[in-house]
Amino acid sequence: MPGGINGEEQRTKVLRSYTEDMKSKQEMGLVPEELDPAMITLMLSSLTIYPLLNGLVTRMITGLEPDDPEFQQRWSRFLRQISERIFSR
Repeated sequence: MPGGINGEEQRTKVLRSYTEDMKSKQEMGLVPEELDPAMITLMLSSLTIYPLLNGLVTRMITGLEPDDPEFQQRWSRFLRQISERIFSR
């Protein structure tokens, strides 16, 4: 099957490119050196997608559905705030 199961090969290339981007950002001093670029990429990917994949948990914790504009606004704001704290120098 071209591209592996469910396009796994292509998705792997894309996700690894994000890790390479984190390494570049470390070299520019934008990402703390002591943080593992692969783990940063995994963390950001997990934080971004978890509420969408686990809508029941999202609703149980926040009272909102993942597709609710209020949730999306609050989650986006939170992700920005976390990113600013992690990546500020």
